[in-house]
Amino acid sequence: MKIRQGFVSNSSSSSFILGHIEKPWVCPTCGRSEDSLNDLIKLLELTNKSYLDSDENQVLWDGVDDGIKYFNVESYVDDEEAEDLIRKISDKKYYRVVNFEISYHNQIVMDRLNSLVDSGQIEIIHQEDW
Repeated sequence: MKIRQGFVSNSSSSSFILGHIEKPWVCPTCGRSEDSLNDLIKLLELTNKSYLDSDENQVLWDGVDDGIKYFNVESYVDDEEAEDLIRKISDKKYYRVVNFEISYHNQIVMDRLNSLVDSGQIEIIHQEDW
């Protein structure tokens, strides 16, 4: 498995397991929330319509329970690695965890992801290049 620290790669896409650091703010009047992971998912869906490689832009799973099921089923992850990833995504410091697959050609989503990581709202828990 290749793990990298930055956003420069020769691969066509990367899988990111992202952890949302704190609970999003919710307006007490209208219920609208500022959830940066939801915003990223919406941006991913919008940009999928304009990319030929849209199968490389997707949400693989959303939430700890979905992540645990995913790692228990996927054969490319060995038992030790699966246990480590399950331990990481179960960390209580994360309000929410999501696994995205994002094409490097989708610069809009990559830029937004980079800004969310830089702002400290989202943390990259794990990353793999494809």
